[in-house]
Amino acid sequence: MINLKKYLLIVISVLLIITSIYMLWQYYALSPWTRDGRVRAEISEISSEVSGKIDNLYIVDNQEVKKGDILFSIEKIDYEIKLKQAQLELNDLMVQHNFVQKQYARRSQLSKQAISKEEYEDSKAKLDSITKKIDLAKVKIEKAQLDLSRTKITSPVNGYITNFSLRVGNYINAGTPLFAIIDKDSYYVIAYLEETKMKNVAVNKPAIIKLYSNDQSLEGKVESIGRAIVDKNATTGNQLLQNVEPTYPWVRLAQRVPIKISIDNYDSHILIPGTTCTVIIEN
Repeated sequence: MINLKKYLLIVISVLLIITSIYMLWQYYALSPWTRDGRVRAEISEISSEVSGKIDNLYIVDNQEVKKGDILFSIEKIDYEIKLKQAQLELNDLMVQHNFVQKQYARRSQLSKQAISKEEYEDSKAKLDSITKKIDLAKVKIEKAQLDLSRTKITSPVNGYITNFSLRVGNYINAGTPLFAIIDKDSYYVIAYLEETKMKNVAVNKPAIIKLYSNDQSLEGKVESIGRAIVDKNATTGNQLLQNVEPTYPWVRLAQRVPIKISIDNYDSHILIPGTTCTVIIEN
């Protein structure tokens, strides 16, 4: 009797161990979780819309900035001169316009016998030409004012300066990327989930994010699911026919699907884009 109880106890213990191992394996193999998660954020490339030498820097690398903060400025003397020239050009055209307008008004009042049709039309053409030149001069002034305002480069977002190495005196060309700002209001996580674990994944499902950088856990939810991944086993050959790489049927590695996870109520100071995390999608 004692031996029977001992035998049953051993059998029950073995069954419990097997069940536990099976449940753990099911969780590991099929539950929607992954250690292959990456913290991401939107990146704003900073460039100048005008060329020139840097005369002032207001930031340092890794500094936090707010939207609208001045980052650096470019020498504005050349742009002030261009604006002054455009204003002088407009003033000169206005003087010419007044003279031609008076001439046209005077000739318009004369009788047809006192002035030829050619003289009248010539006067009108001169007035139209000066008027168009004035319109162009006003546009030129607006452009000069805009370029002058662009000598101060401001932050387009709230965020953190990164990859900053500018120095006073550096000459920069318009449109050339200079450094980047990490948008602190745009953090999210990309979880690369094995295809075998996709069964219970759906948009808006809650998720737990465990950061490796500081052991903190954050809450989030599934925002979107990747709809395509690269097929590494199939390429197009020289004859435009599909070339399928041979595989071993007994070794099948699950492909990974990118899942975008939004983060709820996070502190941007603890998040570093590019760092890894564990993501668990709750059922």
